[in-house]
Amino acid sequence: MDMDQAKYFRSKTREIILALTVLVVLCLNSGKAHATFIDTDTYCVTYGCLVVGDGVDFDVYDRYIFATNTCCVAANQPLIQWTTSTLVGAGGTVNTVTTGTLTAPPVPGATQYTRLGLDTNADGTADVAFADANANSFLDAADTQAAFSIAGAPRMALFTRTVNRSLFMTSTLDFDVYGASAKATNTGTFGPAIALANVGVGFTMTQNGTDGGQPYGANAANPTFVANAAITNLGQLSPGPTRVAEFRRVAGIRNANQAGANVMPQSIRFNIVYTLPAIDLSAGAGSADLNLTLSFYQRP
Repeated sequence: MDMDQAKYFRSKTREIILALTVLVVLCLNSGKAHATFIDTDTYCVTYGCLVVGDGVDFDVYDRYIFATNTCCVAANQPLIQWTTSTLVGAGGTVNTVTTGTLTAPPVPGATQYTRLGLDTNADGTADVAFADANANSFLDAADTQAAFSIAGAPRMALFTRTVNRSLFMTSTLDFDVYGASAKATNTGTFGPAIALANVGVGFTMTQNGTDGGQPYGANAANPTFVANAAITNLGQLSPGPTRVAEFRRVAGIRNANQAGANVMPQSIRFNIVYTLPAIDLSAGAGSADLNLTLSFYQRP
């Protein structure tokens, strides 16, 4: 693949790490942002561009093909990531954040595991969880479990099977979001037991709100957001990039003539919701590293 054409958002995404552990991490390369350039940069104004970030750092993608000085990326082809950023600041890694915050999920240590609990009604989710004594969201030696009686129906289960992650987006063009999934690693007996097809996934958009004390979307246009309802699990994305969502408005998300405004007021929140399979101690020990890679494409 021509490297200039490979500079679209192939996020260095470690979306779900399972070792009786569930985390989502999405990585981009970017710069801290004020949005003035979106209204003043010649290529953004003339051809349109897309900005994706985590509320602190952002990346830019556009339609113009700088490698050949031609316009523009063809329909159903990936937008091109800028190799150098006009955004303000040195920048850093862009991570998916835990929905409702601007905080990237922590990476667990070797002795920390997703919290388990007692499933009293056999629905696959813990009704009585271990007490998280040190409030680190992981099961470790500091946590405790209240006394319980052993009966036929109760079993051990994950404390929660839902994982919520988000990114922030603004644009002066319409675009599609594509996803591709892969299973990177397996260890022990636990890893092979977790199949991509058994991890549910869904995509939504939130127009405005406040995450981590920072408001977003107050000045954003309201795009038509259409999730691909046929995509319900990561296994469906394993053949390669598949459209998972559409953003349609003709003029994009960002309202025009907002020079000087910060990116966040002009951004919507893009949400990824994972549903883990029912897991108990019968899965044994080990880990599974499941990757979801997002990319952004020119709409037809």
